[in-house]
Amino acid sequence: LVVATYGRGIWILDDITPLRAYDAASQKDVYLFQPRSTYRFRRVDANRGSDAGSHVIGQNPPPGADINFWLKSAQKDVTLTVTGPDKQTIRTLKVQGHPGLNRVWWNLRYENTDTAKLRMPPPDAPWVKNGPEGWRHIVPWSVEDPMAGPIAGPGSYMVELKAGGQELSAALKLLPDPRSLGTTATIEQQVAFLLELRGEINDVTGMINRLEWTRKQIADLQSLLGEQGEKYASVMQAAKDLDQKALAIEAKLYDVH
Repeated sequence: LVVATYGRGIWILDDITPLRAYDAASQKDVYLFQPRSTYRFRRVDANRGSDAGSHVIGQNPPPGADINFWLKSAQKDVTLTVTGPDKQTIRTLKVQGHPGLNRVWWNLRYENTDTAKLRMPPPDAPWVKNGPEGWRHIVPWSVEDPMAGPIAGPGSYMVELKAGGQELSAALKLLPDPRSLGTTATIEQQVAFLLELRGEINDVTGMINRLEWTRKQIADLQSLLGEQGEKYASVMQAAKDLDQKALAIEAKLYDVH
């Protein structure tokens, strides 16, 4: 649905599918609308608003597939799960549902990589503070989201909705980017490789998190024993040596500075 003035503005409702089934949905406590087929576009930003002197403003929809559902009443815990042809879970999205029409965007990606949680300050910057959770993120070098999982390949997927004690499902077809020269076989190989790489990243992340917990425990022990003078000097030195060994291992996994 396109609404426009003559040369001054344009507004697009990308998916009117929910409107066609709105009457049927409004009679239900929970209703999952049939998702429309979605193209596996690789997003390219071409915003004229960034041109010098431009008066163009606007907002594009999020990338990916829009998943729409109806709730008669508010639901705190709504779960949307996307599964592949082999019943493998691709992505799980948890949202809070409000009465009426709800829309959730799946960015077509697998689950993100695990999060490395740094609990100790950099060795040359002891003033760095952690967040309220007690840890901080690794500073990425890339402008892109380093945590993002790979984009799912073309094919048929299932969307499963759990809300209000009900479970509903609908098929979602992911179409190849018509501009892409990649074949189904090469895209599947690419996704498989990226999933393998994600697994390796998760392994390294797990190592970092275990080392950070160890170093945090060492720091807490040093803080406790340090108040008792020279009584535990040998233990303090052993703790310091162990911390340096752990830090040396971490330095091989990421830039500790």
